Amino acid sequence: MDCTFVALAHCVKDIHINTTRAILVLESSYKWALSVTPLQNCVGKLYSLVDFLQIIPYSYYFCEECDWRALDNSSFECPNFHHKSIRHFCWWNKYIASPIQFQGNHGFGRDAMILLKHNLKP
Repeated sequence: MDCTFVALAHCVKDIHINTTRAILVLESSYKWALSVTPLQNCVGKLYSLVDFLQIIPYSYYFCEECDWRALDNSSFECPNFHHKSIRHFCWWNKYIASPIQFQGNHGFGRDAMILLKHNLKP
């Protein structure tokens, strides 16, 4: 059976809140997040929405050594190659959050903002 889950975006803005954690584990065929202001204070608030929507590659963790990917980094080893989790990285943090945090709207931070602008559209 196909299910659709709609979340009020302000309920999933902080990944450290129990409400957000509960919403993120809900499974459905379709997900919508409704928001007027998805990004108010920092780019990290937007990640919760991206994670909820399970947007590839933005919400996934990847391994630097193989083709493993997962929505969370709870697995300590890659299932096929047994790499340690130290080789895993969060795509969002590596290509969006860190560049913006460290360089703002210059250099790689600007590139990250352009990536968001062109790839995360309604």
